[in-house]
Amino acid sequence: MLGLDSRFLLIKLPRLVQAFIAAWGDLHLYKLSSQLAGRSTAQWTLLCQLMSWFTIYCCTRTLSNSTETSLIIIALSYFPWPYLESQKGNLRLFLLFASLSVIVRPTAALVWILLCCWHLQWVRYTQHLWSTVKTYLVVGLSAIGISAMVDRIWYGQWTFVQLNFLWFNVVRGGASIYGTHPWHWYLWQGFPVVMGTLIFPFVMGAWYAKDKTLLWIIAFIVATHSFLPHKEFRFIFPSVPLAMHYCGLYFQQLCAQPSLRDIKAKHRASSSNKARVFTAILALTNLLLAFYFCLIHQRGTIMVTKFLADAAESSPQKTDILFLMPCHSTPYYSYIHANVSMRFLTCEPQSVASSQHHPHSAPSPATWTDEADQFFESPEPWLKRQYGGSRGRPWPSHLVFFSTLHRDISALLVQAGYKMCGSFFHTHFADGRVSGSVLVSCRSIYASKI
Repeated sequence: MLGLDSRFLLIKLPRLVQAFIAAWGDLHLYKLSSQLAGRSTAQWTLLCQLMSWFTIYCCTRTLSNSTETSLIIIALSYFPWPYLESQKGNLRLFLLFASLSVIVRPTAALVWILLCCWHLQWVRYTQHLWSTVKTYLVVGLSAIGISAMVDRIWYGQWTFVQLNFLWFNVVRGGASIYGTHPWHWYLWQGFPVVMGTLIFPFVMGAWYAKDKTLLWIIAFIVATHSFLPHKEFRFIFPSVPLAMHYCGLYFQQLCAQPSLRDIKAKHRASSSNKARVFTAILALTNLLLAFYFCLIHQRGTIMVTKFLADAAESSPQKTDILFLMPCHSTPYYSYIHANVSMRFLTCEPQSVASSQHHPHSAPSPATWTDEADQFFESPEPWLKRQYGGSRGRPWPSHLVFFSTLHRDISALLVQAGYKMCGSFFHTHFADGRVSGSVLVSCRSIYASKI
């Protein structure tokens, strides 16, 4: 009735909501840095945060890591630091946002285990101990209860998602089926990459900082994640805005007023010029990286959905799409927004899929296989088993795959009546099953030359 059921809104509205959450987090990062080191440092911190290529790349993406990061920063801005005056009600707000961050992504608990133990340690000998513990229990148990009720409604049974997350990813090591890295990967690749050229002011600021509390939190996040075999850059995203505080400290120290014996104008001008040069270099390098990764790198899987949406809109009854790519390579119905049949290769472990109601009794991850692995081991035989013939499904109208797969299935596609009807640039950095272009093969009335 209001005309809100549109593909455009389905794509843009979640990003706008995430952008609002990210902006809210940036505001509280300014407040946090101001509490710890003053307004001047907070201004530099916010500038570094806004220049960070990885923040620009991730903050508006609808990932749980992005929301987790913003909620962690908001919670930290309300944390009752022992050496600062704390407003009444800050503890409840801190615990509220900390609980929300854990509900959104349980890995946020790594930050709060460290800080909450520290907080309880310094209040244990004060008259506020009982009231503090009571607040912890009321907010914590309320958050767990509300989360459990919401999961009960949507899953149809009592499900403790946070416990299942811990059991599958940590105790069982199930995340390792999606790729593994050595324990030192975050130290030499993960953290330096997400920091980019801001790694230099971070190291300098952390070295000279008097208050290293946030540095310990960063180290704890990186260290604990290093024990898990499956690693991704986004997993340590919460450490990035914390690191920006030390970048701010460095720039503030660089631009600080000189002492009385060095009060000469040329000394003050020299410090300001250094800051301007460093800022210009950091802005140039980070914004170029952000531009490339936001607008060019891996764009093929987004561009192809517009092509498919147009095909589905013109002939929905005859459109049937199969994605022959690593699982979740492309957006799905939210970007197509049409009542058409679609299928993608899943990466759900078969052993877990067959024992969904008894996840704790599932076999070892070493025995797990998924549909995507089965397909890529023998693409042509897999397609012959699934489609065509007397017992197979009818061939879909559109096949979507990376160009590296084309040589393995091209002969079969010609036999099945397919022709290439779309090609979209994806990346300059081919990696395994992901190659430089996304191809679309069309059958029947859709077949045409590129």
